[in-house]
Amino acid sequence: MTQSDDRLIAAIYADAQTRLREPRHLDEASAFEAVAGKKGCYQVVIGRFWLEKIVGDLSISIKEVRRISLVEELDYLCDVLENAMK
Repeated sequence: MTQSDDRLIAAIYADAQTRLREPRHLDEASAFEAVAGKKGCYQVVIGRFWLEKIVGDLSISIKEVRRISLVEELDYLCDVLENAMK
C-alpha cells in the first residue's frame, strides 16, 4: 500500500469512529450482539456504516499480519465488502 492509501484508510476509519457515536447506528449493533461469541456462520443485515467500519478495521489489521496467505485472504474480503457497498 502507498502512503496515500494509508491516509485514505485512516480517514475512513476516523469517519467510521465518528459515526459510531451517532445513535442511528446503535440499533444495527444488535445484529452483531445476537451472534457475538457464538461458533458457526451467521447472516446479519447491516448498513453501509458497519461495512465501512469492518473494512477499515480489516485494513488496519492487514498491516499487522505477517503471513502472506492471510494478508491475501483479508485483502480479498475487503474487496468483497467494498463491492457490496457499491
